[in-house]
Amino acid sequence: MTPLPKITFQHNGTVTAGEGLCTATFDRLTLNINYETWENAFLKGSIPHVDTDAAYVERCRDLSKSFPTITKSSVVETSDNVPLAWFIKGGMTSPWGRLGRELTRLTNYAVWALTQIYTPPTSIVTDPRHALDFKEESTNAKAANIAYGVYHFFFWRGTGGRNFGIHTEARPSSKKAAAAVEAYLYRTKWQHILLSKWFKALAPAKWHEYWTSYQERSQRGELGVLDAGEIGCFSSQALLIQAIVNPHKDHGDVRDGVVFTTPTGWFGGGEVNVLEWGMRFQQQATDILIAPMQVLTHFLEPVQGIRHGHVYTVHEEVLHPPARRFSCGICKLTFVTKVGVDIHMKENKETFHRAGRLLHAWADYRDNAENVVLTFDEFRSGWTDPAFVRVPCDFPGCDKDFSKKGAMLTHKAKAHGEKRGKRGGKKGSKASMESAAAGTVKAEDVEMEDVLEREDEEMEDELELEDRVMEDM
Repeated sequence: MTPLPKITFQHNGTVTAGEGLCTATFDRLTLNINYETWENAFLKGSIPHVDTDAAYVERCRDLSKSFPTITKSSVVETSDNVPLAWFIKGGMTSPWGRLGRELTRLTNYAVWALTQIYTPPTSIVTDPRHALDFKEESTNAKAANIAYGVYHFFFWRGTGGRNFGIHTEARPSSKKAAAAVEAYLYRTKWQHILLSKWFKALAPAKWHEYWTSYQERSQRGELGVLDAGEIGCFSSQALLIQAIVNPHKDHGDVRDGVVFTTPTGWFGGGEVNVLEWGMRFQQQATDILIAPMQVLTHFLEPVQGIRHGHVYTVHEEVLHPPARRFSCGICKLTFVTKVGVDIHMKENKETFHRAGRLLHAWADYRDNAENVVLTFDEFRSGWTDPAFVRVPCDFPGCDKDFSKKGAMLTHKAKAHGEKRGKRGGKKGSKASMESAAAGTVKAEDVEMEDVLEREDEEMEDELELEDRVMEDM
């Protein structure tokens, strides 16, 4: 492979790009490499990880002091005029004027309201992008009575090859915190919509790819609280409060895509440095930076004041789902990795396989039905597990059903006051009739009754476990 030359750029006039309200005049910053060279160097093969030790971070900060500062709306393009990144000064307010400024105030309020109820997660203490400065930043924020931390509102695939789902930080267990997240996402939905409009105006083909995938998941009800409606296209968001990131790449985001960032608040500093391009973007409140941060080493300068960093992106596996090549031999639930199957099989209760069969049947219905008219809960209520037929309660007017007849009889005795019959010899046998007539019960009958009662209780526990499993899935 031909070694990659040192990347430099030169100013090459201006160009007007976009459509409708989302139009701007950009300075053209032309790199000294063509798109083929860019593609071979950055979009193919593995993405090198960035060092995280203090010495490397310090070298990067020293090097960035010589970077020219980009202060105007600019487009970074290859030598054959393929745009790679856009920097839009005031992009969050310019299309809407005064309304945009009012909406920005709404976002600042939304962040404040969120932090008052749901304390920002500090899991970044182990994140190499933040770990070096965590103690100092968190201490300074606490002294100034300012919130500090990072929220991850992601739709992604968790570890172990499991199904896609919403990050736990977007669905906290506390009802108040969950309501605060929902309120924050609702109040800042305008940002998602406007960024999507800028994306469509500047890179319509790539926007359409993001938008199509997003809308398909939206229609299937997978995005939950993250769903921004018909114009939405970003399935993951992050909110960084006072958290400055050290040199890193956004591993996991779409390889040939872009990441959108825009800050709000009241601050100075916080410039964005891009190491490979030798550029520093003076990103102030309401400025938009659209760039392939998943393959570029970038970091922020220290901030004076209060800064809220809003990041909008899509994970690679969400846009381009990997092949699900491994499946459970019992319930046919599929996984991306064998590790996922192994974890699934360790949870060896029949309940988990029953849940897997249900999800498999739901997927078949959703993908093959001409008109998907049932919700998941409606489908589940009418679904019959082919490997497990439930027994309905035969008491008039009762719609309960159970996994075993014994569980149904126990239910009738407890819920409807119907005395449960004794089990001894064959029905109608002389011995059983004599026993009933004499009003006596054999010791083995009593022992059998105790066993059946324990089985019924265990089955009820299994049914409760099934409900919890389905909620988690």
